[in-house]
Amino acid sequence: MVNRVKEVLGIEKPVIQGAMAFTSLSPLVSAVSNAGGLGVLGLGYMPKDASIAEINQTKKLTEKPFAVNAIMQDGIVQQADEVLTATRPPVVYADAMRLNGALCQKYFPRWHKLGMKIIVKASYLADAVTAEKAGADLVVVKGWEGGGHVSFESTMALVPQVVAAINIPVVAAGGIVDGHSGAAAFALGAEGIEMGTAFLVADELPISDKAKQAIIAAGDMATAEVSYANDAPFRMIANNLSDQIKDLEATHLKAEAAQKEAGLDAKTIKMGMYQGDTQNGAIMVGQDLSLIKETKSVKQIIADVLQDTKNVLHSLENVEL
Repeated sequence: MVNRVKEVLGIEKPVIQGAMAFTSLSPLVSAVSNAGGLGVLGLGYMPKDASIAEINQTKKLTEKPFAVNAIMQDGIVQQADEVLTATRPPVVYADAMRLNGALCQKYFPRWHKLGMKIIVKASYLADAVTAEKAGADLVVVKGWEGGGHVSFESTMALVPQVVAAINIPVVAAGGIVDGHSGAAAFALGAEGIEMGTAFLVADELPISDKAKQAIIAAGDMATAEVSYANDAPFRMIANNLSDQIKDLEATHLKAEAAQKEAGLDAKTIKMGMYQGDTQNGAIMVGQDLSLIKETKSVKQIIADVLQDTKNVLHSLENVEL
């Protein structure tokens, strides 16, 4: 049986690495692509020249397909379009808290003409439908369990709804880090998996060892959802910072809290991930982090998850109902 995710993207394994702002840059992205998956550059709000340089550096490190994150937000996507036109990466990873159909209709045909495949990350059923109508080649469906920006429906609830509603391939994301969660994704109808948190402890990722150890040491109930004032909540390891944001939103009007939180994620991600300030910085992770026990190479992470997924799916043949 042909795996459409591998076929559409030209990759060897149905694994996509999640776009993580300020974190998934050329060292990690190239490692994932060289291991047979699809690495995704999380360029986000990076300046134009720096974005182009990061894409060109990734091209030097891998000849395999990789993707570039484009935020589908008016006022931001225009720069992304300039970057994509100048560099023409193999795949565009279109992302937004809520998808703007008009922007998709405007830019997707243009990017296709330049030879790029288009992935859309959707956290809502309506956005997945919009993505297909606009010509997306596949959809990554991210549930509430995931790290970074989250929505409101779980992966288990959202993925089968999307699979039933659209015809293009669906990749499941949010809470996937091992064979059991991987097998669940395929059982829900997905044809591939996306992982972010699992790759945060990759040997090739040049973040602080303190950040990696914080992830490995975390147990269950170790995450917090914060920043609802900006209508863009995100999940991170619970710490002093998350407590401060919760207190801020509890004691201020929404507009006031939103103003104070503006730009907070960019500053605090760097503090947590690169400076190793695990109490006052942000380490954005999914709810599955307690299953991560050690650092590994990217190649080993992908191999272990896919082999364990196969083992779990095979074991289910013996389940008596």
